Formats: sequence, structure tokens, C-alpha cells
Amino acid sequence: LKLNPVGMLAMFAALMSIVKGSYFIKTLGPKIHWSTVLSWQLNIGGLLISVIAFLQALHSQEQYLIALQNFNL
Repeated sequence: LKLNPVGMLAMFAALMSIVKGSYFIKTLGPKIHWSTVLSWQLNIGGLLISVIAFLQALHSQEQYLIALQNFNL
């Protein structure tokens, strides 16, 4: 079994995100409605994924160009 260091780093970041999210839910739970917290989590998560995808697209543009060329509606 060969482990990828980038994958391990992503797994660790995901675990830390879950831990921090659980902590925030417990501390903010009585003060803020759960749907407000969920909305903020989804918005911030989407923003982070968009930034990471943009940086990855800058790094390896060929993959995105091939995907766009093969895209059909």
C-alpha cells in the first residue's frame, strides 16, 4: 500500500475541519439557529473549494482545456 502525501494532507485537513466545525456548532448552537450555521459552512466551504480549483487550474491548464474541448451539451 502506497500513500500519497497530498492525500494524507487533505485527509488531515478534512479531519481538522470536522473537529473545528463540531466545536463551533457546540459553542454557537444555543446562540444561533442551526440553519444559519449550516448556511455559513456551505458558503465558506464552496468559496474554499473554488479558490483551490482556480489555483489547480492555473497549475495544470492542459487538463481543463481538454475537458472543455470534450464538453458537449
